[in-house]
Amino acid sequence: MLKRLAFSLLLVFLALPVFAAPLEMPGARLAVAEYMEQAKLLLRDGKGEEAWKMLSRLLREEPDNPQLNVLLTEAAFATGRDNQAIAAMERVVAAYPDNAQLRQALAKAYARAGDEAGYASEMQEALRLDPGIMDEDQQYDLAKVAERQAQRYDRFLAAGRLALGVLWDSNPTGGLDNLDLDIGPFTFRLSDDAGKKPSFGEYANGSLNWSWRLGEDSPWYVGGDLGFYGKIYNRDLPSNQHFTWGRASLGLRHVGAKHLFDIRGKIENAGYEPFESMTAKGGEASFVYALLPSFQLIARGGLENRLYMEHDEKDGTYWNAGLYGRLLINQGRHSLLGGVRYIGSSTGTDRWSYEGAEATLRLDMSFFHKLDVSPFLGWRQTNYRDASATLTKIFGEEDRTDYMYMAGIGFTWHWTEHLATEVGWQYVKNNSTSPFYRYDQHQINTGLVFSF
Repeated sequence: MLKRLAFSLLLVFLALPVFAAPLEMPGARLAVAEYMEQAKLLLRDGKGEEAWKMLSRLLREEPDNPQLNVLLTEAAFATGRDNQAIAAMERVVAAYPDNAQLRQALAKAYARAGDEAGYASEMQEALRLDPGIMDEDQQYDLAKVAERQAQRYDRFLAAGRLALGVLWDSNPTGGLDNLDLDIGPFTFRLSDDAGKKPSFGEYANGSLNWSWRLGEDSPWYVGGDLGFYGKIYNRDLPSNQHFTWGRASLGLRHVGAKHLFDIRGKIENAGYEPFESMTAKGGEASFVYALLPSFQLIARGGLENRLYMEHDEKDGTYWNAGLYGRLLINQGRHSLLGGVRYIGSSTGTDRWSYEGAEATLRLDMSFFHKLDVSPFLGWRQTNYRDASATLTKIFGEEDRTDYMYMAGIGFTWHWTEHLATEVGWQYVKNNSTSPFYRYDQHQINTGLVFSF
């Protein structure tokens, strides 16, 4: 956004007088121009601090130079000096008060700095000078930027959501595609309980994320999250009649001009009624770096210890580590996230120990400021260290390998800022070298979402 702002400002100045008060010496004018060209190269190469120092020295000699103040605005934003960026843009507008494009640029600078009142005032003046300079959608986007940026100065921040709805599941128990299993030279017929049992149900989920800045100007935050999910099916099932999951975390976050680093401890619990409950304790970390204004690199990882109530052979250490890229489209209104993740576990028995990989691709789109659409695709390969069961191993089954394919799409319609309707579809297909783990599953949900 900042590079686009600076570029548009430079184009504006092509049509303006050269300098309000040009230097008398041609050699001095050339030196100033060369200085600014060098600063442009530094900014292009991501060396904002060096550019800032160079331009600040030049400003003492040329305080009313509009091109210099434009570059100084970009350098100030690039190094987190929002107030200095605003001051530079205000000097440019003071020199050309009737230029609607400059008024619009100053409004964008106020939005970037989180000055909502300043943004509204300058945007109103730009529209007075040129009513067609910005459409309503662009004004809405900028107002949201100003609102979000203003929150940076609040030491305590919180956001949450609660969703309640109904769902239909084609296979809530993970029932097999075929009850006739070929194991070695024999064919076994399983009971009907091992098959698919479609069912309707209800679900609820919610989350709360919060953070507290450690000082007025500190880049460090302490924060955490709370989350839960639960569903219940409306028919008798041999397993997974109820499912509940919850988590809590606490940690530290550092936010810089181009990066975010977050590390926290967590505890989670998942219950499958009847038969099973699992508790996980561990830590997770993530690092986000803005390689370009519209492209982010994201690294995530986690390590946890799991304890199972019934099947203690699953007890052990589980881990994951992934690398993703996120492309921002149309000023962040849409985004594309893709990446790969390594997963693994070391448990009490080789049957449940595994290594594997996962790939994900997700597109988030927003239309009319009302409709969010999020399709996704996923693939996972899990290589276990032993056969799925003693019986299958006796009849020659080698180490179990699962190939899982995932797809889905979600729609959210925002009735108001705090109330929305969500509709989603998810599909999972698990192909396995073990006949006990071959199944597919469709799930469709719809519900109301309350957020703040």
